[in-house]
Amino acid sequence: MSAQRSGSTLLKALLAVAPDVSHLAEVPFYRYGRFNSWQLKSLADERILVLKKPSWPDEHDYPSIPPVGDHRIIVLIRHPYETLVSTGKMYESLEPDFWSRWSYESMLYDYWLPTYERMIARGVPDLPNSFTVRYEDLTAHPKQETRRLFEFIQSSRIDGTDTYERLSKGWAYKQDDGSPVIKSLKVQSRTTRRTNRELLGMIDAEPRVTAVLSRLGYPQVNPGLSDT
Repeated sequence: MSAQRSGSTLLKALLAVAPDVSHLAEVPFYRYGRFNSWQLKSLADERILVLKKPSWPDEHDYPSIPPVGDHRIIVLIRHPYETLVSTGKMYESLEPDFWSRWSYESMLYDYWLPTYERMIARGVPDLPNSFTVRYEDLTAHPKQETRRLFEFIQSSRIDGTDTYERLSKGWAYKQDDGSPVIKSLKVQSRTTRRTNRELLGMIDAEPRVTAVLSRLGYPQVNPGLSDT
């Protein structure tokens, strides 16, 4: 579970390095209800199915988990600055009129905050079958974080990883991210400067953002720098 552009494609690909973990395209798991959740088993032969479906703008009942029996929940979060900047770039390339309908302010208040506040309100991070991953930790310490995740999902793989394999020869929207970083097949941690001071100021001044980040384990950071 995550907002878009939070690293879910990277995380799914890293987990799929394990021999007992599936490497599926993006699967809208919320469509599988009580009477057809058995169909999930037909998606892959591996013992563990990793299903990812980030929230979308205007999605008002996220997250919704079908009754699929034994399952574990991975909550993935990335700082809202990088998330919103990356989401905006993605949508403006897909929808020429995107910025006529959205702004960074509306993306923060109508998309990013509701995505994580709903998870917290429903107690998802507190569930015994839930594990929270911060994108910044995943990219800075991939082997350490994936080792913990393999143990959490009860994979047979013991060692962590910082490399992964591509899902297919081609890359397609909603299946895999075709960016050069993803295509490198290796986790890359980079320090980038946050140049949009208006967006950064809005984020830093909002107590709701501070509450979400604090609740999901973010320490106080230098607002001018970010590990991505």
